Amino acid sequence: MATNPDPDNGRRKVVAAPPLARGEVNLVKIIPIWITSAVIHAILVAALYFLLASLGPASATDVPTEVAKTASWKTPPRTRT
Repeated sequence: MATNPDPDNGRRKVVAAPPLARGEVNLVKIIPIWITSAVIHAILVAALYFLLASLGPASATDVPTEVAKTASWKTPPRTRT
């Protein structure tokens, strides 16, 4: 295992990370990306809404039902204690 993380073997780095800027925010690049992201998310939410709205309610057709009384209930008399 090599102890030198950056050996000098005559080859250049294949991947080089850009230097981090401290405190410099380029709004010219960030604002259009935010706007594009908001538009894409709005389109996705609208598409989902229209898809779910086109499916209609998730209820079955109205079927007439009859409720049968299968048990009778009598209130037991109260006892004094």
